[in-house]
Amino acid sequence: MAGGIVHAVDPHTPDSMQQLMPSAGAGGSLPPLDPDPSQAFLRNLERFGVRDCVIYHRAPSVEVAARWRGERVRLLYIDGLHTYDAVRDDYNAWKPFLADEHVVLFDDYLWEAVGRAVDDLRPQAASRFFYVRGGHAIFSTTRLATCIIGLP
Repeated sequence: MAGGIVHAVDPHTPDSMQQLMPSAGAGGSLPPLDPDPSQAFLRNLERFGVRDCVIYHRAPSVEVAARWRGERVRLLYIDGLHTYDAVRDDYNAWKPFLADEHVVLFDDYLWEAVGRAVDDLRPQAASRFFYVRGGHAIFSTTRLATCIIGLP
């Protein structure tokens, strides 16, 4: 996709950056790394020279999907809140906008709630292929040579 545009969707608030730690139970969380995570994100885009290729939507995924008027989505990378409902909500919000040929990656598939949600979504996915690589679950409409996308 040389020369393409990427839409990055994330509220990047301190609260949105905290995730429940699987081993810590309901009371455990990771502290925010930056008081304004959006600034760290923008600095990284600049650092890697890709700022001009990224349209940043600083909002929750389901809100951006509700007002999406862009092109059909060929690659969807879901790395949201690590709860069963949030994973399902993110996928279902974007599903109507997926291109006929598409790939959907779910980060942190090895987290119990994420894995359960992804497994429950599989029957309704339009994809023919399912992969698990490097902690990611992947739905794809075409066979992938996963070594090409950089996953073990």
